[in-house]
Amino acid sequence: MLHTSVGQPNVYPNSPVVVPSRVSLLLDLRSADKAVLAEAGALLHERIAGIEHLANVTVERNHAHSWPVTPYQPEGVELAAKVAADLGLANKQVMTLAGHDSTNMKDLVPTVMLFVPSVDGVSHNEHEYTTDEDIVAGLSMLTEVVNRLCNGVLED
Repeated sequence: MLHTSVGQPNVYPNSPVVVPSRVSLLLDLRSADKAVLAEAGALLHERIAGIEHLANVTVERNHAHSWPVTPYQPEGVELAAKVAADLGLANKQVMTLAGHDSTNMKDLVPTVMLFVPSVDGVSHNEHEYTTDEDIVAGLSMLTEVVNRLCNGVLED
């Protein structure tokens, strides 16, 4: 599976009646499968080269960063599953490619990301909506995970 997004567009001049002379944007490609990511990158560069030739434009590409996919430690994931079960909440393990702070913290301490469901699975979108019931359940989940961590549940 491949996840893509484009953000931070900067159009110059930013006018509805002028063809822009310069456009910059940030393109994000994410996949847990290195082969899929490599194929997507190669296809992207191939298509960009075709666009440059066809439109007689130059596309400057800068690689900002990349990082390997590494799973969260099982201790944090197991703690979250146990808390959800103890609270009577439905749960499932989700593979995420998000680059939140926990991505960096998981290399130092057992870490887990907790997600609450969004209606129709829509997230990171202006149409995202989570019910009050699910928000309260998520807060209960977070509070109990933190409570157990503070009480040393993962200490040796």
